[in-house]
Amino acid sequence: LFTGCIVNSSLSPVWFSLKNLQHTKNEIIGYAKAEELTVAKQIAMRNIAEMLQVDVTSIFDMETKSSKDSYNRRSSSKINTSSRVRLNDLRVIKVEKLNNMWFVAVAYNNLSLFQKIVNSIQPKRESFTNPYLKQTRLFQALKEQFGFYPKAKIYAQN
Repeated sequence: LFTGCIVNSSLSPVWFSLKNLQHTKNEIIGYAKAEELTVAKQIAMRNIAEMLQVDVTSIFDMETKSSKDSYNRRSSSKINTSSRVRLNDLRVIKVEKLNNMWFVAVAYNNLSLFQKIVNSIQPKRESFTNPYLKQTRLFQALKEQFGFYPKAKIYAQN
C-alpha cells in the first residue's frame, strides 16, 4: 500500500477559508493573503475600507459607423474603484504563514465616533441646569447614553 501527499499551493488555513473568526458585532474583518506580510496587511485594510465606502467611476464609449454596405460598432468601458476612508485603531487578529504565503485577518471597530467617545470615558455625575443645552440633540443623546447630563459650559463671544 502506498499513500502520498500532494502539495497544493492554494491551501489556506481553515480560519481563512471559513472567514469565521470571533469578533464583536461592531467589527468589520478584512482578510487577505500575500507573499509579504506588510502587503497582506495592506490588502486586508483596503478590503475593510472598500466595505465602508467605495467611489466608482465608470466610462463607457460606443462608436457606430454605418454605410449602405457595412455596419460597424465598437464599444469600450473602464471602471475604477477607490476608497478615501481613514481607518484608525485597526488591529491584527490573526496571522499565519503557510506555503510561503502570509494569511492575515484585520479588525476595524465600526462604531460611530460618538459611541467610541461614550465607551472611552466615564463621566462623573454632575448637576446640570443649562436649559438651552438640554434641548440640543447632542445633550439629549448624552443623557440617553449616560443617564444624566455631563457637566458642560458655554463659552460665547460677541
